[in-house]
Amino acid sequence: MKYLTATSAVIVSLLFLPSCKDGKEAADTDTKNEENGNPSLESKAVDAFKEQVKSLELNETMQAVEAAEATAEENPSPMFESIFSLNDKLQELKTDDLPEDLKAATRTLQNMMGSMSGHIKKLPIPIDLITKGEEAITAWVGERMAADPSFMESFGSSMKGWEKEMDKLGKAMEDQGDEVEEVYKKYEIPIDFPEDKEEEE
Repeated sequence: MKYLTATSAVIVSLLFLPSCKDGKEAADTDTKNEENGNPSLESKAVDAFKEQVKSLELNETMQAVEAAEATAEENPSPMFESIFSLNDKLQELKTDDLPEDLKAATRTLQNMMGSMSGHIKKLPIPIDLITKGEEAITAWVGERMAADPSFMESFGSSMKGWEKEMDKLGKAMEDQGDEVEEVYKKYEIPIDFPEDKEEEE
């Protein structure tokens, strides 16, 4: 067993040392490029990322989500649609060669919106029904109750579970969103994150 451990250690060292050397050489190259006035690989990747954000109109879509949120109680459909649109655009972002903190922040944002979008689609009421208004929803509920007298009980339970998970996701987005915003501001990524409503008040 000791021999196996020693052999493994040698193999790891042989694999690790060249990678360290390559990493150092790459870092040295980036430093020399910057000293010579040439942008580094990371710098180029950040610039390309900014262009992605602009071309996908992520800032405008994020503002659309915030605007739709104001009328969500009367009609949540526009907010849902804007969240779906924002999620689709976020998933298109390429993070190759980005600095690790920017890459991690972007993945966090993608995961948060992916989870939110996926959960909305699990709403116990069909999404397309919401766009038709209150009368359509009332008729849908009436049909389900006629077919199953216990429908309202199970429906109520499903709605409570859905709302609880939605609140949980919202809280997670608030907590993690601040970290994402901080990193995006550091690299001057052109997205204006919504202000905290409590702070505004």
